[in-house]
Amino acid sequence: MRLGSPSELLTAAVRPVLLRPTPAAHAAAGRAPASSTPPSFLQMDHLRAAAVDPATAGSAQLGVVARISGDPDIAALTAATADFVRAHDGLRTWFAPVDGGFLRYIAAPEEMAFEAVPLPGPTDTAWAPALIDHFARTLSPFAWPSIGFAAVPGVGGFDVVYVADHAFSDGISQAAAARELTDRYYAHRDGTVTTWPAINPGSAARYADTEYARAADRVEELSPHWLRVLAETGFRLPPPGPEHPEITDGQRYPRFFHTEVLLEPEKARRFDAVLATAGIRPSAALFATLALTDFARIGQRRYTALNVVATRRDGYATAQGWLCNFVPVTFALDADPDFAGTATAARTGLDQCRALAALPAHAALARLLATGQGSEIVTREPGFVTLMDAGTDEDSAAADIRIFSGEGLTSTVSSWLVRTDSYSVTFGAPDIPAVRTRLIDYTAALRRTLTAVATTGEYRPGLRSADQTIGTAGESGKPRREGRAA
Repeated sequence: MRLGSPSELLTAAVRPVLLRPTPAAHAAAGRAPASSTPPSFLQMDHLRAAAVDPATAGSAQLGVVARISGDPDIAALTAATADFVRAHDGLRTWFAPVDGGFLRYIAAPEEMAFEAVPLPGPTDTAWAPALIDHFARTLSPFAWPSIGFAAVPGVGGFDVVYVADHAFSDGISQAAAARELTDRYYAHRDGTVTTWPAINPGSAARYADTEYARAADRVEELSPHWLRVLAETGFRLPPPGPEHPEITDGQRYPRFFHTEVLLEPEKARRFDAVLATAGIRPSAALFATLALTDFARIGQRRYTALNVVATRRDGYATAQGWLCNFVPVTFALDADPDFAGTATAARTGLDQCRALAALPAHAALARLLATGQGSEIVTREPGFVTLMDAGTDEDSAAADIRIFSGEGLTSTVSSWLVRTDSYSVTFGAPDIPAVRTRLIDYTAALRRTLTAVATTGEYRPGLRSADQTIGTAGESGKPRREGRAA
């Protein structure tokens, strides 16, 4: 699984085939009744921004490309696409602006039917940019469909492309969509029965209803914990990784994506073996890596980040939607930290973070603002740290799944740490030369930290790489140290 921009991850040497709703399905969706369920908190933020500046629609889209071997069976793929959309009410949804908010409309599953048509354009068209532009122009949260599909023929196989407005998807949904569309395609092509349900139990509308209920039921219990955690950071959330003084407050820049492999499969297996022996969860290990790298660079004794936490319990594991929350994770490092101790602190911080995730961030921040604190958190574009664990089984490792986000504009740095049969990191950041250089250097520092743990079982900032083992000493009988980087 790879993450990045559409220009990096989507290729098309020949004309793509669009899989779009039939005119009858489109007309039926337009007759759908309004729902009493409001947008979720994240959807509401997104819809307000889209209503103010509709031109940003393309940059607010998420997409996934899944590679399937063999010649495409377009009839089977068209049927699989219709089944996929029928199964998820969030993909049959759009919103209409009304005074004071937005009305949700949900098309009926039985009305869903799709057809295959070539992407318009002259034969000498640059097809990948044309496909990206098509989705940017035609998909909107304010009309159905707000999702798009295509097949891109290639040598030895073809790519299935699925794009959705961010109001109806997130990274986990994109990865799940690639697998579900692929499985449904094989079932139609081969005449077998799929294990995917006809109607997914994870209703996006029900999720929004329960989110508002959690905001009301848990705010008294959990908002004090939110305030305490944020007070430890001075009610400020620094960006993940290094600070970037070149980024001017209030100014947005074209966004670029930078992706690198941190551990190749062999070292990743050794790293996972270290974690298994020590009883360390991969999530705690990765946050410990971030914290130790920052400690080695600048001596930072407390790690703080805004973590994207999936909220997919109670039947939402394979649902399609924007099903997550943003929660601060913070923990302190020892004066002379090592990997095992920092991973323990990270696990405690993550457990606290996940407990706080039961309360939607919007409800907690409303309480915070009522105290007169936290204005920077809601007025500055936040940077996020997201962990995506696709597993290490053979199917996951072999799958060619590419998840992309619109490039657009940004004023902050976000990071995605991905675990498959290898470990990788993707940064989305302002396209400023100094920021690019600093993130490349920071990526190298992350790789050194992970490599030390994978090869020796330990990492302690300042120790020479040859001494990165538990109990290893220098010639004098004491661990040798290097000066910490500024």
